[in-house]
Formats: sequence, structure tokens, C-alpha cells
Amino acid sequence: MKHLLHRRPSASMVVALIALFVAASGTAVAATKLINGDSLIKKGTLSGNRLRKHTLTGAQIKLSKLGTVPSARHAMSATNATNAMNATNATNATTATHATSADSASYAVNATNATNATDATNATNATNATTAANLTGLTRFNKTIQPAGTSAATAAVVTLGSSGPISLVGKCYTSSSGATTGGLYLTTTANAYYNAYYGASSSPLVPGTDQDVGYSDASSTAPAVDFEGPYDGTFAAITDTGSNYITGLASVATNLTGSAGCTFAGYTSAS
Repeated sequence: MKHLLHRRPSASMVVALIALFVAASGTAVAATKLINGDSLIKKGTLSGNRLRKHTLTGAQIKLSKLGTVPSARHAMSATNATNAMNATNATNATTATHATSADSASYAVNATNATNATDATNATNATNATTAANLTGLTRFNKTIQPAGTSAATAAVVTLGSSGPISLVGKCYTSSSGATTGGLYLTTTANAYYNAYYGASSSPLVPGTDQDVGYSDASSTAPAVDFEGPYDGTFAAITDTGSNYITGLASVATNLTGSAGCTFAGYTSAS
């Protein structure tokens, strides 16, 4: 045994020992260094189940490369739909407000127009009422007597206007010469005064008396026509108490139709 320990190793043994030492020390060095996985693992060959759960975070993941999760897409669509609905509702609300304002404005305009129309109607009615009030007692006439009376005593008579006891009448008769004659007369049943033509002073109008108020009567033999009017175109009469008054303008024509007759036209104003 002592003999074996003091024997020198052979050259081959020395070489083998050196190789063993080098190999062992190289593995140790390699074990102490980090391994670069990019050079060891082929791209696209590592499956998801090779990764430890909850080890990947936003730092390792490029978020822009991720697609939209279906539920999130629906949520986004719902949000957009809600926003669109809100925008539509806002537009509709604005439109509705404008429509309401427009309606109100239209109603206001219509109300104003109605008021103006009412005012115009009232003004017209007031004007008409004033005109009617001013025309109260005004009477127009256009009357024809045919045939004529056979004489002055039996003359045909027509009333043309009146005020209380005073009346304006027309008489038509055939004169003794055969001419048709028409005249205007004032009559009264109470004491009155009259004025029949320009320049004449007032004269009593005696009850029961027919007062000729024409400057001249119309007279012609048919079929000839004659046309006359009161001198200066006016006549007037008033009761002595002043309670009744009549005035007017009248004219008379004979034989206008070609046969014996008289036509009276004009107006009276009475109070």
C-alpha cells in the first residue's frame, strides 16, 4: 500500500485529470451566467401553457396590438349609441323649443291680427254707426204716378217724405189744356213755416193747405217730356214749436214713359 502511494502517475493519467478539471470548471462557469432565451427558443414555438399565470403585465404586452374585447366593443357601441341618442334628443329638444317658440310667435301674430281685425271691425262698425246716425232721417225717393188725375181737384197724390205733421207730397193731374202736370207740395196738420226757393222769406204753412214749393211745375202733353226741379234745389219746413223739421231736394218730370204720368225723385231729411 505504501508502495502504491509513492508511485508517480503516468502521463496519460495526468492528461485525463486535466481534462476532467477543465470540463467541470466550464460547466460551473456556464451555470453562473444568464442564458439568452431569444437564441435558445424558436419564434412561435412557445405555447401559452408554458407561462406561469399572472406573470405578464402591461410592461411585457404592447397594448396597441391587442384587439377590442367583444364585450368592450358592445359597451363602446352602447356608449356611442347613447351619445348619438343624447345628441338626437338634444337636437329634437332644440327643434321642439324652436317649434314651440314658432307656434307661440304664430299664435301671437294671429292674436294680434285677430285683435287688429276686431279693432278694424269695431272701427268700421263705429264709422257705420256714426254714418248711420248722421243719415238717420234721410230718405231717398223715386216714385212714379200713372195715370195722372183727370183734374187738379182730383190729382193723383204720393207722399215723398214727412216729419211729424209736415209732409212733402207729389201731385199729378191733367190740366184743362190736356197737358200732364206734376208739382211738389208741402202739407201740414199743425202750424208751421216753410221756405221754398232762393230769396224767398219764410211764410206760414197753414194746416189743411197744400203749398206748392216748386219754382215751376213740370207740364207737357204726351209723348213730350218736361223736367223741372225746385228753384235753387231746396225746400224746408218747420213746426212753430221747432219739434219737427223737414228739408230736401226734389225734381219732377212728366211723361217719361211716353204716356201721361209723373215721376218724382230726390231726398228728404227729417227730424
